[in-house]
Amino acid sequence: MYVPRGQKRAERLVAALIESARDQGHRRITLGTMSRLVPHHIYRKAGVTSVDAPPGFPTQFRDRVIFMAIGIQG
Repeated sequence: MYVPRGQKRAERLVAALIESARDQGHRRITLGTMSRLVPHHIYRKAGVTSVDAPPGFPTQFRDRVIFMAIGIQG
C-alpha cells in the first residue's frame, strides 16, 4: 500500500487500523513488511516491535521481510 507523504497520513492510518482491530476484539496484530520499502519508524512510534518470522516462513525470504507485532487491549 502506498500512502502519500505529509500531513501525518500514514500515522493516522496505522492508528485507525490498530483501533479497528481493538474494536473487533483482537488482542494482537502481526504484520510483515518489505525491509526496504516501509518507513518502519511510523510503526515503532505506534508501539509496534520487531518479532521473529512465523514458523514455516520460507528461509529464502527472511532477509527481505521484517515482521512486527503489537499487543492491543480492549
